[in-house]
Amino acid sequence: VLVNDADVAELPTTDSVRLPTDILRCASLQSLFLCFFTFPDTAGLSRLADVLPRLQELSMFTTSISDGDLDYMLACSPVLEKLAFVFNCTPDLVHLRSKSLRCVLLWIFMADEVAVVYAPLLERLFLLEAPRAGGAESTMMIKIAHAPNLQVLGFLEPKVHRLQIGNNVIEVPNFHDSITLL
Repeated sequence: VLVNDADVAELPTTDSVRLPTDILRCASLQSLFLCFFTFPDTAGLSRLADVLPRLQELSMFTTSISDGDLDYMLACSPVLEKLAFVFNCTPDLVHLRSKSLRCVLLWIFMADEVAVVYAPLLERLFLLEAPRAGGAESTMMIKIAHAPNLQVLGFLEPKVHRLQIGNNVIEVPNFHDSITLL
């Protein structure tokens, strides 16, 4: 567990709270919980499977991470089973490609898109308490492409989430148009 005790009102906006890249070199690391950090820039780092060979759980609370850095973590964590974002608004695009992920939690989390591209072992995708950042028009697209073991998908809010499974887009009917009050 790593918690940055800097001024919370300023987090995570500057490189002064950037997590040191050395944390990614801890080959024995099995579980990592980050709080109030900016994730290290992984551009230029090795994508070898032995970077984080034992990481099973990754949780981020108010921790900023880019799309590319998340892709890096998923590629370099061959036994990662649990991924959680709590009270985050990054990354904008979450593309889940992992042979080992079983559970993903997005709690008070908003992104443009969450796509399960390839996650053959994924069983649970939880979306809890979606924030209303960006106004009433703001929605998050949830795309399920390859998740043959997915058993739980929820809790979807029709005003916040849009769902696409394969090529099928699930539309929420507009009940106000079809209800006549007498």
